[in-house]
Amino acid sequence: MIVVAVSGYRNSGKTTLVERLVAELAEKGRVATVKSIHHDVEIDTPGKDTYRHRAAGADAVVGLTPSITFTIASAGTEGDGDPDESLDRGIDALDDAYDYVVAEGFKSAAVPKILVGDIERDAVAGRILTRVTDARTADVSALADDIDALVDERPR
Repeated sequence: MIVVAVSGYRNSGKTTLVERLVAELAEKGRVATVKSIHHDVEIDTPGKDTYRHRAAGADAVVGLTPSITFTIASAGTEGDGDPDESLDRGIDALDDAYDYVVAEGFKSAAVPKILVGDIERDAVAGRILTRVTDARTADVSALADDIDALVDERPR
C-alpha cells in the first residue's frame, strides 16, 4: 500500500487535486482516501437509524445500502498524541486490499506529500514529493507515476 498526503492551506485546491488524483490512480488499482477534518461534523442524520444506534451507545455502526457500506466509530482524533497516530488509525481502518491511500491534510504527518498552493516548506513534516501551484491544471498522470515510485513510507 502506497500512502501519500495532499497538503496545503485552506482553499488551496487540496480536494480538487485529491479528486483528480484518485480518478487517475483508480485506473491503476484500488484507492482509498483518509480526510483530516479539524471540526466535528454530523455524518449521519439525527433521528435516523444509524444516528439512533450511535446515540444509544454503540461504539461502531455499520450501514449497508444497495450501493455503499459505511462505518461510523466513536473514536475521533481527540486522544491521539500526534498526526501520525491519527493517520495510522485511519489507514488501519482500511483493509489491505488497497494499492493507494491518498490522505487529504495531515501537514504534520511523516508521509510523502504533494503540496498544493503556497504552503511553506517549514509548515509541513515529512518528505516533499512535489508542489502543485494549481490543482485544476496539475499533471495528475505525472503525479501518479511519482506516487507509483514510492514505497510505503508510513512509520510503523
